[in-house]
Amino acid sequence: MSIFVDLFTHAGALFAGTLLHAFAAPPLQRQLDGFKARRARSRMHKERLPDPPAGFNMYERGNLQLPVMSLFGTPTEPLRIDDVVIEFSPHLTDVGPDYPQALRSAIPSLLAKYIAARPEKKITDNSLPRYLGHRQGGERENDTRGEITIRLGLTTYYRYCATNCSLDIAAIPRPAMFWGFVESQTLRQAYTPIPYLAEAAPFANPLSSHCVVISRNLAQSPSAQVLVQRRGDKVALYRGYYQSSAAGYVTSAHTDDSGRPNPFVTAAREVNQEVADRLKAAPSDYRLIGVAVNWGELDINAYGFIETGLSASELIADTSRDGYEGWIEAIPFTPSAVFAHIAQNRWEAMGAMALCQTLLAFFPDEEVDTEARRQPTKPWRSFCDLPA
Repeated sequence: MSIFVDLFTHAGALFAGTLLHAFAAPPLQRQLDGFKARRARSRMHKERLPDPPAGFNMYERGNLQLPVMSLFGTPTEPLRIDDVVIEFSPHLTDVGPDYPQALRSAIPSLLAKYIAARPEKKITDNSLPRYLGHRQGGERENDTRGEITIRLGLTTYYRYCATNCSLDIAAIPRPAMFWGFVESQTLRQAYTPIPYLAEAAPFANPLSSHCVVISRNLAQSPSAQVLVQRRGDKVALYRGYYQSSAAGYVTSAHTDDSGRPNPFVTAAREVNQEVADRLKAAPSDYRLIGVAVNWGELDINAYGFIETGLSASELIADTSRDGYEGWIEAIPFTPSAVFAHIAQNRWEAMGAMALCQTLLAFFPDEEVDTEARRQPTKPWRSFCDLPA
């Protein structure tokens, strides 16, 4: 009889323990997680931009090392607007129930920290298309690349400031019990999947569009020139750095005929507004080379080029709606001139990437690589906007 009593007693204790764990453990765990998250936010600090891990495949050309990883694309087969399908979900795609709770809790503090560090800049919120990934169709009958589909959702500029712009701020508790109390980790450390998959990261990931403008005119010498922009002192980041001819975020105002936000539309709008009023570029003029992610902020960037018969001097001398953002200059569109300029001046990574890839769309690989190797070594940190 005592054996049955013992068995019954143990079974009852096990059942009671199971019930207690089921009902008491979750709220206790939530309280513990909340306490760890508050401690992490109270000790928020910025860490140094780390070296990209092996799973982040940086772009290298000759002696240039760019902290940019290609997501898709090739300069030998640039895409026309009809080659790309945009799938757009007009809903916020970074606020669902599966969103990391520690990051959700940290975002208000991260945003406040970001804004406080820029008292001279009026930062307002607005919605931005969010990169959700892409897929490529199979090869076509003529052996050309299959149709590319780019998937977009929605995020906000505030979310971008609090995530992509705050990647190296330690505000997230470590998962281990003890270390979660005494040490925080950065957003980059906590939520960057390696090998890197942009669509798997819980950051805002807005999509930008970069455009290189090539001027071809027999009346100028040399007849082929490329326009580059030197960023002014009024911009928030990369002051004094060179970039491609024009760049900007894809926004809800940059929609195609189907009403979807489109990087082709953004590219045409940005060059018309930043380069010259007389440059009446259309979205169909833009050739998309690819999409890449920048290690600095893990932001997503489409990049490509537009060709025009207007001379470089005409374009530089013209007015432009957004000319306050920087100065437009022209350099010969040759591998030697382009790589010398990138090597000798401060360039932001995506602008340099766009220019290197545009060269490969027009010149043989061997010529491009030879000129790139002639330049002195320029490591990836030289392309980052880092404090002195």
